[in-house]
Amino acid sequence: MKKIILTIITVLLCLGILGGGIAGIIKLTDGSMDTKKISSTKFTVGGLDTNGKYMNTNASIYTKDAFECQGLEVSLDFDNTIDYQIYFYDQNNDFVHTTGRLTGAFVKDSVPFFAKYARIVVSPKEDDVVTALEVPKYAKQLTIKVNREQGFKNYTENLLETAKTGYKFDYATGVDIVEENMDLSNYINVSSYKETMLFRGDSDVGLRVAGFYDSGRSYVFHESIAHFATLSFTSSEGINYYSIDLKNLDSSIVYMRLTWDNGSSAPQVYCR
Repeated sequence: MKKIILTIITVLLCLGILGGGIAGIIKLTDGSMDTKKISSTKFTVGGLDTNGKYMNTNASIYTKDAFECQGLEVSLDFDNTIDYQIYFYDQNNDFVHTTGRLTGAFVKDSVPFFAKYARIVVSPKEDDVVTALEVPKYAKQLTIKVNREQGFKNYTENLLETAKTGYKFDYATGVDIVEENMDLSNYINVSSYKETMLFRGDSDVGLRVAGFYDSGRSYVFHESIAHFATLSFTSSEGINYYSIDLKNLDSSIVYMRLTWDNGSSAPQVYCR
C-alpha cells in the first residue's frame, strides 16, 4: 500500500514539474517573459498639465513616478469606465509629447522615438471626484506593459553646420539651383549611422525634402521628409518630429541633403 502511495506522489510531482516546464515554454513563446507590468499601486490621486507637470486635482489619478517606456503597450478591461492619457519625456526628463485622451489600446509602435520615460493619467468617465480609496478601482482597469530590458539608446546631436541660403537641389537631377525662399544643407554622411536619423524643428521650419546620393555624390533619388518618415508626430508644444529608418536605405546610399524654408533656423538632426 505504501508503495502505491509513494508511486502516486511521485507521478503527481513529475506531472507538476512537467506542467511547470510547459507553462514556462508557453511564456517564452508568447513573449510574456520579455515584458513586465507597471503595477496599479504606482497610481495616486492627481494629474498632469499641458506641459507634463504635476497638477493638483482629484478628478484623475496618475503615475507619480515616470517609468521607462520602451515597448509600452496599454490595454483596457472590456467593461472599463475610464479613459487615459500618456505623457512622454526624453532622456533629460523634458516633456516632449502627449497622446491626448485614449479610449482604446495603445501599441508599442506608437511610442515617440525621443521618449525614454512616460507617465499615465487615468480619468473616470462618470466620477468627478476620485478619493484615495478609489484609486485601485480605476487603476486596475488598464494593463500597462513595457519591455523588461529597456535598452534606450541616447541620441548624439549632429546639427547642420551651415545652410546655403537661396539654394535647393533640383528634384529631377539633384543639382543645386537658385531658389530664394529655400535653404540647402551640406552633405550628411548617413552611412556612418546604423539605425535612425531623427529630425526636430518648430512648426515654422518647413522641412521639405531629403535628397540621397552615392559615394561619389551622384544623385540617386529624393523624397519628402513627411512621406519618407517611418514615424512622425507634432508635440503638444508644436515641435515637429520625423524619423527615417536608415536600415531601409539601399547600401549604395552614402549621403543625404535637406531643403527647408528660408528664414527659419536649420532643423536639428539626431542620429544613432
